[in-house]
Amino acid sequence: MDKYKKIYYKNTAILFRSFDGYFSITDICMIDGVKNKWYEYIKSDEARDCIYVLGKKYGIDYDDIINLYIYNGNLTTWVHPSLVIHFSMSIDSQLGFEMIEWVQINREETIRKNL
Repeated sequence: MDKYKKIYYKNTAILFRSFDGYFSITDICMIDGVKNKWYEYIKSDEARDCIYVLGKKYGIDYDDIINLYIYNGNLTTWVHPSLVIHFSMSIDSQLGFEMIEWVQINREETIRKNL
């Protein structure tokens, strides 16, 4: 399985890491109408609550839910799949449902690979 995969939404390529299911929020912010939504979202009480719940549920720190990683020489922000779904649903229901589908497909592929 490739380490990185591309999916497309509204003609915008979005990278996700197939080994952990994290999405490039940097790419998602390139979708028309989304650009500044991440900065608004991440400062919200709703996002803080979601991050807290994710951390508690999975026993992971903030830096493991949202992390910076260099991809092809560019600093990219990568986000836990559950947070990406939460963010996506808050700005565009269609994008949110696409994210749910992509996360499910990636999990199924990972399970099949490990059988």
